[in-house]
Amino acid sequence: MRNFHIALLVGIAVSMHPLNAANLERIPLTRAQFYYEQNVGQLATGEKFSVRGAHYQARLTDNALRLHPGLDNTGYTEVRFASGAPAVQSAEAWPGVLNRYEGSLGKSFMKIPAHRRLRYENVVPNIDLTFAESGRMPSLEWNVHSGGDAATAGLTAPNTTANLNGGVWLVRAGLLDWQFGQPVAWQEQGTARTSVDAGWSETAAGQVRLQLGTFDASRDVHVSVSIKGLVRSEIAAVQNSFTIGPQGTVYSATVQESPRTCTLSPSQINFCPDAVIAAYQANGEPLFVTVLAGKWQNEATAIALSGGSDIIVGGYTASPDFPVTADAHQMNFAGPEGADRRFPQNKGDAFLARLDRTTGELKYATYLGGANGDRIRLLAAAPGGEVTVVATSDDRFPVSPDAWVNRARCSNCPQTVLARFDASMNRLLWSTFLPFDPNFLKVASDGSPVIAGIAGDANLATAGALQTNYAGNLDAILVKFAPGGGAPVFSTYWGGTANDYPAAIDLESNGDVWLALTTNSPELLPPGTDPERNYAFLERISADGARVVTSRFLRSGSFGLIELSHGSDGKQLLSGSAGELPVTKGALMPVSCGGPYIARYAADGALEFATYVPERTNTFPNYLPTPDGNFVALYSQSLQRLLPAEPAPTQAGCIVSAAGFGNAGIVSPGQIVTIFGSLLGPEVGAVAAPAGPGFPSALAGVQVKVNGTPATILYAQSTQINAIVPFGLPKSGTAVIEISYSGKSTTLQAFAEPARVTFFTVDGSTNGYAAAFNQDGSLNSPANPARRGEIVVLFGTGMGVTSPPSIDGAVAIVDSPDKLARPTELLVPFVNDGPAQVLYLGQAPGLVNGVVQMNVRIPATLGGEADRASIGVPRGNTVRVAIR
Repeated sequence: MRNFHIALLVGIAVSMHPLNAANLERIPLTRAQFYYEQNVGQLATGEKFSVRGAHYQARLTDNALRLHPGLDNTGYTEVRFASGAPAVQSAEAWPGVLNRYEGSLGKSFMKIPAHRRLRYENVVPNIDLTFAESGRMPSLEWNVHSGGDAATAGLTAPNTTANLNGGVWLVRAGLLDWQFGQPVAWQEQGTARTSVDAGWSETAAGQVRLQLGTFDASRDVHVSVSIKGLVRSEIAAVQNSFTIGPQGTVYSATVQESPRTCTLSPSQINFCPDAVIAAYQANGEPLFVTVLAGKWQNEATAIALSGGSDIIVGGYTASPDFPVTADAHQMNFAGPEGADRRFPQNKGDAFLARLDRTTGELKYATYLGGANGDRIRLLAAAPGGEVTVVATSDDRFPVSPDAWVNRARCSNCPQTVLARFDASMNRLLWSTFLPFDPNFLKVASDGSPVIAGIAGDANLATAGALQTNYAGNLDAILVKFAPGGGAPVFSTYWGGTANDYPAAIDLESNGDVWLALTTNSPELLPPGTDPERNYAFLERISADGARVVTSRFLRSGSFGLIELSHGSDGKQLLSGSAGELPVTKGALMPVSCGGPYIARYAADGALEFATYVPERTNTFPNYLPTPDGNFVALYSQSLQRLLPAEPAPTQAGCIVSAAGFGNAGIVSPGQIVTIFGSLLGPEVGAVAAPAGPGFPSALAGVQVKVNGTPATILYAQSTQINAIVPFGLPKSGTAVIEISYSGKSTTLQAFAEPARVTFFTVDGSTNGYAAAFNQDGSLNSPANPARRGEIVVLFGTGMGVTSPPSIDGAVAIVDSPDKLARPTELLVPFVNDGPAQVLYLGQAPGLVNGVVQMNVRIPATLGGEADRASIGVPRGNTVRVAIR
């Protein structure tokens, strides 16, 4: 029994996951977001184009690239590429519509010509220069025609510091260093491309020229140079808010760096952002980009489709010259203005704007706020066109006479306002303070706003509500208002004695409210669940807020859904972050790789499709349904399109420790890892068996290489591979993992570390009860705890390089315990908050190299009445052992 159990731990036998049938399409938006904006009066005299979408500010004149240092709008460093004024023309048009509204409406510019590529002809005789894009930065492409002398083409940066370093030309522009990369040259003949040696020649101070090797002088030579900035501007990150139109168009509210400087330091420049509203077609091509700008920072933070042909946008501006329209609800900026990117909540006003959803034309814009800083947090449009917003404000915001919470009661409010405007947005219909922190806002078909948030007050529920008492520590709260405002239709708590948070809301056509929640309140959890973990519920609450219509328990170690919605077909979508939730046979990924989770329920509540997405991200964007039955998310400078009906590709989603599935993307020498993905191996899983000296490095046609070295494979199946990282892996740097099967291969990268010990758990979770043995050889569990003062035996992986050296794939069989390999890295295990008394830490006798065994004595005086002890190694996982 013991040997079988340990074999199960190390992944030699695992349960199968559903086969994959969905595909994920990533459409980069770098080309859509980068363009050369032509000067039609919005730029300084002498500047012909502005480089937009780049991380830095740059302009093009007749013969130079102007690099703005971030100090102001006038100082710049010129890098000249021609001595005269060569003819310039568009080599490729940017296909969208570009609009810019900056300052007063007298400075509005519609349908500005924009280009993806610009060609300057004859910068020197018989040589053209094209400005293109590489990684959202400008790039240079010289075309040396027959008869042209490449040595006459180059760059000059007068009156500044510029030098050649390792083949790269560095130019200092104010506080920024610009890097002009080593030239790459080639010639073409039909579809064939022949490389040409290329580099820079420093011919004078601040001057470099192209230097080419041997080439065919009868054919053109192409030379490409990338441009990068060495000190990056750190614009404050703003998560894209986006929505989907009826034709699948994606509308986005976000920011773009401007040439205006908000803060400076010796090593960092923060450019003020401009508010950007963009529309992308389903293929990622731009439909339009509209920029709303002023003298300081401006951010678009929320977006929604109106009932007509417009889009509604909300955000924040610290600019007293923001382009508000003549019919604005609030014409004057209340401030305070400023440029502090660290604490923007103390600056500026909120703004609301309405734009045409086809052309991006600004139809209406207004300030909204007072003297202490305001911003739009949430926004929704009612079917009749009315606009409801949740905004941060101060206690001077005008509220309705019949407001739920007025100034007198709002002395301890989190300074949050719920306000409703008419369809024109220039008339405030009603408003109220909110005495809790709101996270979600939706509007019902009858115009009723519904809000969910986190409450810390005991007197907010209405009579007859589902839960009238505040149970504390933190409770979720759900509030519904009538279309005309006033007191809530209902206000109810949801929660227990621990922490309870809303994760998403959705509305049924009959007025019922769906509320997704995460909780660790023990009295709310089903029997057998672990009260120290988070779990989730999906509750359907009646339209009067008095009862639960249906309740669905979602077992999840982590839960942070941010989108819950119904389609016109009655199907329900859940989207966001989650762990340990079910997937269907059509899943793209069977388990979480640290990315989003998507589930679609049929109208009758049956789970129709559910998958994890192979995307590691610190944010969890919501996927929205598209009219063609797919799902779209907008983040990481790309459109992510999940296509449930398409076949899955061969791909590796993530690599994690096989012990607890933690430490994603981190590997150590000798670590047992699990790789999740699609079509990685055979449909029916294959379990490795030791043969000869040990376990194999190929199994059922599957091979895994780490930095080119074959890894030991313990299990191989379509969606999961368990392997052992070679002990020869360097202790630091990048580890490239290549998986090959059936003539196809896929790769992923990880970070190498000297050691990262994680322990196996009974339920496979990261921090659950350890798969451990008591001193008498029995399995440890809450029903069979270890005594204080006794020894427990834990098993893990990731101890790194050993002494004596461990052999890949070999079984740790020795004639003396003294010959077992021990870690060379200093590992400091702990029990609770103190150092552990470790009697043994090293190879597990009789098991494959890579399994760590640790014998620990539970302190006799540990924890008083505690029935569990926490054991772990720093930077690994912490597991629990039952004690008495």
